[in-house]
Amino acid sequence: MVGVMSSKVRPEGDDRDLPTPYSAKGVVRVVSVLWGTFYGYRRYVGLLALLAIFSAALDGIGINAIIPLVSFVMGGQSGPLDSITQVIVSLFAYVGIPYTFRYLLFLIICIFLMRSVVLGVFTYMRARISARFMASEVDSLFRSTIRASWPYILRQKGGNLQNTIFWDARRETQLLDGIIQFVQSTTGAVMYLLVAINISPMLTLITSVLGVVVIVFLRPMLKGTHTYSQIVASTEKALTHHISETIQGFKQVKASGAGDAITRKGSEHIDKLEYALAKTYFNQGIGSVFMQPLALVFIVGIFAFSYFSGTFQVAAFAATVYLIQKIFTYVSSTQASFHSILQFVPFAENIAAFKQEVARNHEIASKGTKPFVFSENLSFDNVSFDYESKEGILHGVSFDIKKGSFAGIIGPSGSGKTTVADLILRLFEPTAGEVQLDGVNVRDISVKEWRNAIAYVSQDAFIMNASVADNIRFFDDTLTREAIETAARQAHIYDDIMRLPSGFDTVLGDRGVTVSGGQRQRISLARALVRKPQVLVLDEVTSSLDSELERDIQEMIAQLRGAITLIVIAHRIATVLDADKILVLDGGSLADEGAPSKMLADKDSYLSRIASLQNASV
Repeated sequence: MVGVMSSKVRPEGDDRDLPTPYSAKGVVRVVSVLWGTFYGYRRYVGLLALLAIFSAALDGIGINAIIPLVSFVMGGQSGPLDSITQVIVSLFAYVGIPYTFRYLLFLIICIFLMRSVVLGVFTYMRARISARFMASEVDSLFRSTIRASWPYILRQKGGNLQNTIFWDARRETQLLDGIIQFVQSTTGAVMYLLVAINISPMLTLITSVLGVVVIVFLRPMLKGTHTYSQIVASTEKALTHHISETIQGFKQVKASGAGDAITRKGSEHIDKLEYALAKTYFNQGIGSVFMQPLALVFIVGIFAFSYFSGTFQVAAFAATVYLIQKIFTYVSSTQASFHSILQFVPFAENIAAFKQEVARNHEIASKGTKPFVFSENLSFDNVSFDYESKEGILHGVSFDIKKGSFAGIIGPSGSGKTTVADLILRLFEPTAGEVQLDGVNVRDISVKEWRNAIAYVSQDAFIMNASVADNIRFFDDTLTREAIETAARQAHIYDDIMRLPSGFDTVLGDRGVTVSGGQRQRISLARALVRKPQVLVLDEVTSSLDSELERDIQEMIAQLRGAITLIVIAHRIATVLDADKILVLDGGSLADEGAPSKMLADKDSYLSRIASLQNASV
């Protein structure tokens, strides 16, 4: 982390390979991103701009009104009245109020009180708008992710989705806040400039020229902010993925002694992030370093100019100095907010790209014209499936599974067993052929109705950091405690749950760390059974269980047999030896099917060979 500005950690191509906002394409792209992102908030931003203008106008008028007030204190007018003071005098005459010190002071107090109210409304609206945008954006991104297709989710790197949904959305909110600040600063600077012109046109003109010079001077830093912010955005995603991947495999990391190598890899991302952040923060802060001494020098120059020109007026000079100081402050704020906009635009671009990707990969939730009616067979009719670059995962697979039967699916690794399960769950759609229910193409049945009738339990039991009851309920608040306990008994986990400190109210911890692997598996089974599915798919649920727990699962299967259609994918042959039918997959094709007894009788069959290797009891 030392030598943050050294070339050792400097990302290669950071100044050359990334586009800047100064080219025509860059400007169009940035404006397009901002317009697309905040289009729905344009009226709110416009209203805030009006409030900012009104607030600055009140402040400027109030300051301008102090000039004649000071003149009253000094014993009379000193010099010609400016246009704003003339308007105030005319207003007093119009309403019949004497133009005196007391009434002028009262007017100034009212103006500043009104400005405070306007600023309060502005601040409240700004906070509410930012909070509303943040909440709606996170909600929208989360909903879109939930509705994305399974193949798209599989392609995402670990941690990237979380980073986009939450952290990129927060940065996008900061971008909105930067835009609001930019609008406030710009309108404030313009209003104060107009009031300053009213008091002293020459000094204001000189101030404006100096402001333009400062902006031109700081222009290269704006380019750097945008460039390094893009590096920050991409590096944060890479670092999040690396950390997420490491945490998921933490046990393997510890066991293999790979901690140092993984730390070094993380440090590469962290060094790159540190360098880009340092550059970004430097570019953001350096402007204010020059702005304050420039303002001081300029104010001294104004004093000298006014004093030696013979037109020096204390009140006008004080008001002009105050206004110029405010102008410099707002110019500095405008520059900082513009840096902020450029800093956070890459995150808005990421979210815009993410939304487009999710829209292209949205799960097609067919409403379907036919109900889920299962009275005969669940069938694969010449089904083939390809997944992107992988060709031929399944080739012309055909089979029937009768309602209420117990079907086992076996085969070597990579034979397509889990793909069959994914097709049954409709996470994938066949690239050829049809999955049918009683002769009806499943595409004609709504995905929601289909999944409500089918339950799935995988080898890697998914357990939330919540109570046992909430894990079994799984967001279905219509389920009663009685139904949850019944499902736990069916899954042979009830007694284990009752031995936990708080029974069904025991919190299981992150990924269920407070219970064993077998207990996690059976809690997942209870979650599936409590839904009373018509079809239950078990994917390698016994592969990591000991013999005693495997027998519990086998007993559960025996009890459910006939009441539920069971599809069991198994590596351990003993789990499916009692099946009505076994399907053998090999190389994406259906190599064999039939009753276990017939297959075992054929010593050359896959089932017979694997049973012998596993010393299965037949």
